[in-house]
Amino acid sequence: MKLKKIGFAALAATAVFGLAACNPEATPNTPDTPDTPDTPDTPDNPYEGLVTSGSYTYNTYSESLGDNWNPHTWEDSGDSAILGYLSVGFVDMSIKSTEDSEYQWVYEMAESITDVTKDNKADLTKYKSTLPAGKTADQVEEGYVFQIKLNKNAKWQDGTAINADSYIESMKRLLDPEMLNYRANLYINGESAIAGAYDYYYSKTEGLYVGVASGGYANNAAAIAAGQTLYLDAETFWNAKGYTDADGNKLPKWIPITDTTVYGAYNLLDKFDKTNPEHCDPYTDAAGYDYVELPAKY
Repeated sequence: MKLKKIGFAALAATAVFGLAACNPEATPNTPDTPDTPDTPDTPDNPYEGLVTSGSYTYNTYSESLGDNWNPHTWEDSGDSAILGYLSVGFVDMSIKSTEDSEYQWVYEMAESITDVTKDNKADLTKYKSTLPAGKTADQVEEGYVFQIKLNKNAKWQDGTAINADSYIESMKRLLDPEMLNYRANLYINGESAIAGAYDYYYSKTEGLYVGVASGGYANNAAAIAAGQTLYLDAETFWNAKGYTDADGNKLPKWIPITDTTVYGAYNLLDKFDKTNPEHCDPYTDAAGYDYVELPAKY
C-alpha cells in the first residue's frame, strides 16, 4: 500500500503573487513642489492582499526513467525520484531561514523521537553494537536506542490506521532472508543498521564469508590471535578452479589457511609459514583485495 499518492508529472500547488495599488483620488502635488515618496506602511500580516487562490502545475524531471517504485528493491536515482512522491518518512527536512541558510527537521509519520539509549544499555551488548573507541556499553549514554511515537493521524488509502505493527511487518519483509531485497542494505550495515538485522538477513544464505573487519579485527593476524579460523579464496587467489586432490575431490572455493591438502601438483598453501600469523596478511592482490575472510556466523 502507498503512504500517500501524488501525481509525478503534474503536482497541484498554490502560487503567491504580489499586486501594486494606486489611489486615483489623491491630490496631485503643486508643480513647484518636488514629489516626496511616501514611506510604505508595514502591514500586520505581510501576506494580506496577496493572491492565494488558483490551481497551477509544477513540472520537474528525472535524470533517468524509473521503473521500480518498490521501497524494498529500488536501485537508482530514477527510481528514487518517483518513490519520493509516493512515500513519507518519520521526519523530513525543510528550510527554516533562507537568509541564514538554516534547515529544520519536521515531523511527518512520527510524532516524536526520543533517545532512550541510557535506559536500554543491555541491548548494546545483546546485539553486539559497534561502540565508540575505548568505551564500554555502560559508558554510552546516547545515539543507539530510540523511541519513536507514530503520527496518530497516519492512515493507509483505505482508512486503516498505520501503527507499529505496520512498520514491523514492512521491516520483516524488507529483511526477509529468502527474498534478499536490495534495499535491505540500508538497515544491515552503516549508521542506520538495525540491531540483529544483518544476522537475520543472511540467516539462510550458505557459504557466505565476510572480511575480518566485520568480525571486529584490525587484520588477519589479530583474528588468528583471537582463535579464528580464516579461509582463503583459493580458487580466485591461485587461479586454481578445477584442481583436485589425490582422491579426485575438487578444490573448494574457500579452504582454511591451515589446510595442507595437495590439490593439483602441489600444496596451495605451502608458500606461507602458517605458524606466523603475520604471514597471512600477504594474501592480497595488487589492488589491495584481501582473499582471506571469516565464515559468517548466525
